[in-house]
Amino acid sequence: MRKLSIAAIITTAAYLGFILNIGISYGVYWPQMEPSLFMQDFAEKFPLFLPGAFVTLVPAFFLSIYLFFKTKNDQETKRAWRVVFVALLLVNVITSLYHIPVNFGFMDQSYTPAEAAD
Repeated sequence: MRKLSIAAIITTAAYLGFILNIGISYGVYWPQMEPSLFMQDFAEKFPLFLPGAFVTLVPAFFLSIYLFFKTKNDQETKRAWRVVFVALLLVNVITSLYHIPVNFGFMDQSYTPAEAAD
């Protein structure tokens, strides 16, 4: 179980680094663009982010669930895995309900420039 814990920690940290990279780099870069150009640029770059999200978030999510249920005797560790699982669950819910639809809207350029700027 130790190797799975290490894998879960690494993939969770990798996902955190992945989203921090997007937020810090593109979160600064994209708002400086004219909205129509932003949506074009986003449509080109967004598909490149998906593999990084998949290889970090999916293992982190499922490993945290597994480790939560497999941890029996150490309540502090079990609680820590529960926190990780709940945090990743919230990320998945928010992403599914908000970010993915908005991102597809940017890719399809279905927003007006004023809407994209907001």
